[in-house]
Amino acid sequence: MACMGNFQPLSTLRSFSYMDRYNGDIRFDNIYISTYFCQIDERRRKLGRRTLLPLRKAEKKTVIFPYGPTIQASEMRNVVRELMGTLPVLLLLLVLCGLDWALYSTFDTIRHHSFLQYSFHSSHRLEVKVGGDSMLARLLRKTVGALNTSSETMVESNNMPCLPQPVCLNARAYLRTGLPVGLLVCLCLLQAFGYRLRRVIAAFYFPKREKKRVLFLYNELLRKRAAFTKLRRAAIIRQARQQRAPRHHLTDILHHRCPLLRPWLRRRCVVCQAPETPESYVCLTPDCEAVYCRSCWDDMRQRCPVCTPREELSSSACSDSNDDATYAE
Repeated sequence: MACMGNFQPLSTLRSFSYMDRYNGDIRFDNIYISTYFCQIDERRRKLGRRTLLPLRKAEKKTVIFPYGPTIQASEMRNVVRELMGTLPVLLLLLVLCGLDWALYSTFDTIRHHSFLQYSFHSSHRLEVKVGGDSMLARLLRKTVGALNTSSETMVESNNMPCLPQPVCLNARAYLRTGLPVGLLVCLCLLQAFGYRLRRVIAAFYFPKREKKRVLFLYNELLRKRAAFTKLRRAAIIRQARQQRAPRHHLTDILHHRCPLLRPWLRRRCVVCQAPETPESYVCLTPDCEAVYCRSCWDDMRQRCPVCTPREELSSSACSDSNDDATYAE
């Protein structure tokens, strides 16, 4: 009861702290692709403006889809930190179980190999015979005959009472020991979904604030994607040059004769590294042949940054600035 009494004020304090940061800092915990986010994207799609969904591979690592059934990349860091907190308890449990098994094995070996059994058997017979038929002989036979004795002794003994008698833990004991630690690990894994629920509860009580936060996230991703071409142009050119390098003859043979290896031997998009598909666009400029997936080609404004001069890209960016600056509302 004392633990529950201490836990309740702590949870209340954390709840108010989260609420204050939720309302005060628009960037705080603003990484969720909510239903309203999808509605904004769909509305912009109908208006013919730039959209974000589906997100690129690099963008998915920075956001969370709250309806996803698995732990996502953005949540993995918190999960790993929580699991590291349970690591000392888990190691202690493993050490204790290992020590218990080692002691049991040692004492059981001693009990089996140190067992000794003693067996002692002895017998003796004393008989005095007096011959003759005289009175003295008969008297001696009656007197000395009482001394005739015989005995047989058999003694068996062992050292079992002095040996250790170890008792091995049964499966139920191990289960009762490991179950709390297993539950602790499960709670650490489920904590990511608890964080999602925390954001849902805050959005329920502050719907207007949630809309502002979603709009900010959408516009932030739009700005980052608009600047992506300028920031990644050198990397895109380097990737395209690597693709233009002639492939080894063995690679072509494996590509044609081994269907299972084709996913690893196909060319990839120079922007997001997605494997080439029939929908991919290949630059028609001679000596370029850079590969783009359809979404990346649309993001590049259907201009290849590899073979297009920088001046034309800059002028294209200026001409499209009105559309790029039209953020979600």
